[in-house]
Amino acid sequence: MFKLKSSIVFSALLLILLGGCFDPPDDFVAPTWDTKINIPVTSQNFSLMELIEKDSTIFRASDDPKNMGLIYVGDTQKVSTVTVAEQLKISGFHASTTQKIGALKITAPPPVTAAITMSNLGISSASGQTAPFPEFSQTIDIPIEGVATVQSAKMESGNLKLSITNSLPVEIQLKGINLVNTNDNSVVAQRLAPDVVTISPLEEETVNFDLTNKTITNSLKYIGEIYSPGSGTTFVEIPSNDVITLNAAFENLVISEVTAQLPTQKFNFNKTFALTDSTKITEASIISGRAEITINNNMDIELNASIVFENLVNSTGESYKLDIHVERNEQNKVISLDDLPAWKVVSKTSEPTDSLKYSVSVFSDSTGQASTITKDDEIGFAISFSDLTFKSFTGLLKPLKIKLNKEGFGIDYGHIMDNLEIGEVVFKDCKFKINFNSTAKVPVFVSGNLYATNGITSNTMHINEIDISESGPNYIDVTELINGFSNELPDSFAIEGEAKINPNYEIVSVSGNDSIYGDVEFEIPLNIGIPQGTFKDTFNIDIGNINEEKIDNFNYGEINIEIENRLPIGVTVTATIIDSLNRPILDLPTDYNEIDCLEIPKPEVNLEGEVISSSKLTQSLVVKGEDIKKFLKNPNMIVNIAFSTAGNNGAPVKFKTSNNIIMKVRANAEYKVDLQ
Repeated sequence: MFKLKSSIVFSALLLILLGGCFDPPDDFVAPTWDTKINIPVTSQNFSLMELIEKDSTIFRASDDPKNMGLIYVGDTQKVSTVTVAEQLKISGFHASTTQKIGALKITAPPPVTAAITMSNLGISSASGQTAPFPEFSQTIDIPIEGVATVQSAKMESGNLKLSITNSLPVEIQLKGINLVNTNDNSVVAQRLAPDVVTISPLEEETVNFDLTNKTITNSLKYIGEIYSPGSGTTFVEIPSNDVITLNAAFENLVISEVTAQLPTQKFNFNKTFALTDSTKITEASIISGRAEITINNNMDIELNASIVFENLVNSTGESYKLDIHVERNEQNKVISLDDLPAWKVVSKTSEPTDSLKYSVSVFSDSTGQASTITKDDEIGFAISFSDLTFKSFTGLLKPLKIKLNKEGFGIDYGHIMDNLEIGEVVFKDCKFKINFNSTAKVPVFVSGNLYATNGITSNTMHINEIDISESGPNYIDVTELINGFSNELPDSFAIEGEAKINPNYEIVSVSGNDSIYGDVEFEIPLNIGIPQGTFKDTFNIDIGNINEEKIDNFNYGEINIEIENRLPIGVTVTATIIDSLNRPILDLPTDYNEIDCLEIPKPEVNLEGEVISSSKLTQSLVVKGEDIKKFLKNPNMIVNIAFSTAGNNGAPVKFKTSNNIIMKVRANAEYKVDLQ
């Protein structure tokens, strides 16, 4: 807040009319006989230039060729510097995802083999003999190794290729094939009669089975009836003990659930965060912010996760990488990323990005312990970033709003307003000069409100998107803000609002240290219209060292006034002499004068409010007898001034340094001399 230390300009102009009316000689010597004396009191030229010379810090003169010499009241108020700082940021963002392990991998099982011997078939013939081979029918129940690498596995899909080799010299028929789990006899593969598999002597047949939704353990058994019509009466050579061989090959297994000592499982996925709805980054260095990752492992295996934020890089361009170990079935494992201020968000392409990309690679830990997992088992990641504030930013910046706090300043009119009544004043061409600057090399628009008040009435004026990035100051016509006050002029002003950085949504470079600074300069030109104003005050008139005896000898006084007025106002003046108790004792002009006031006429002004010809006044004021003694013995005077500007109907007029008033005053007096 700052104060203007001068009285309001109107009173200064009007009091010029009072300041030089009487200029008595330093040593007044009365005549020594009755006589009339004629005394030149004063002859002065009062110019408004004196206002500028007396207080050039408040009253100023325009050097604009269009308004050369126009006087205005002005001062400058600095505004608080505002930095971009905390405003150069993006709001926090959050994303969560779950990733299923998907199809499970186990070590590919090798083919397994089981042999059916002559004794299994119930035949006792010795091998190597030549004899007719008997007819037989025998139900076989023999063990066969399952998938040795698992305790059990449920198949999402897969195939079992069962090859049967007949080493007998006779045809065999498989009337029912059943491959079941040893532990519960649940069926793995089955082919029932009358679907018979016939195998010629010394031949091999292959049967395929679909394993979809089948559960296979590491221990199976083959159950089925084998029939042969024998060789009849034909002699054949009886083979060795292993006469039928079963070979089981598990192929293309896709496992949905498994209990096993699992080999390392690996799965990868990529995700993208949307940073904001509109800001896009080419490069932005983080000055504050953090992130937090929460992991939920819904698997019965230990996991190692490697997370890479692709476009979050350090000063050497390396992507942010985080390696995490998670125990089996561990929940709510939290990892804090507190070192983000050492990193920056960049675009990996030629175009600005509005996303943060990350990839996750998950490896299961092969511990040698049996675990049960399914293809639907999952690991969950929740990643939360706080607000990220940037030290510097290059990219497509969303228009950034910075609050400009309310800045106030006032005008101190002193005691003059206690004595001045002006009705409504009409100002013209009042201006605020906004000298705002920004260190950011981007467009900056300022919007807000201007306020004016006199403590009773308040006015508000909106300003909209002033471009302070343009060279030179911005002028705002605030005439509508200043006008509209009655009796008391506004003495307090304020400005507040917001600055919008990059309002056109362009690719820019901005630093957190960039600031908006400057000042507001107000210019209230004395281009004003006052339809009716009054001023009333009490003055003391110093008449010099005249003793009371000499005062009693004055019996007549006359003041002759000649005025040439080039001030754009008209004035009427009356006065009242008061005694030491402030009681009125004499009105001036007195009632025996031809006038009831001293009236200085208005000069002629043009449509622009400029004086084009002066007005003139020649007037005599008479004081007689006891009235002159009242005047001289009571130097306190109440002066009443009524004034109005010279424009038609109160239209504004211009007060310029070239405006002046020339005043010539002569005094005539009669003085009574005691001849003794």
